[in-house]
Amino acid sequence: MMKQVLLTVCFLLVGLAVEAQTETKQTVTVNGETVDKTVSRITFDGDDVVLGYTDNTTQRATLDEVNIAFTYTSTGIGEMVRATVREQGVYNLNGQYVGKGTERLAKGLYVKNGQKVIIK
Repeated sequence: MMKQVLLTVCFLLVGLAVEAQTETKQTVTVNGETVDKTVSRITFDGDDVVLGYTDNTTQRATLDEVNIAFTYTSTGIGEMVRATVREQGVYNLNGQYVGKGTERLAKGLYVKNGQKVIIK
């Protein structure tokens, strides 16, 4: 019974991790032979495990004969591209557009291209 609970918990935890990964491989071995199918559900009947596959077929085996291994490849971030900064203009603290540049502005605090600027 403890093996059944442990196997179910492991399968659920790996299933959650699988959703977070983009490239995942599942290797199912029953009685030493690799099964070329993907397990979609696991149920238990006494000491037997019933594997349900995505092609709607099932397979029954004893718990000791079943091995399911998961491997995933993290795709990660392939390339960083710096966005070009576009001139956004100058705004006062009320959010009002006051021009393209800081020339001829009164003393005060302004926002230029997303940065705070002090005109003295």
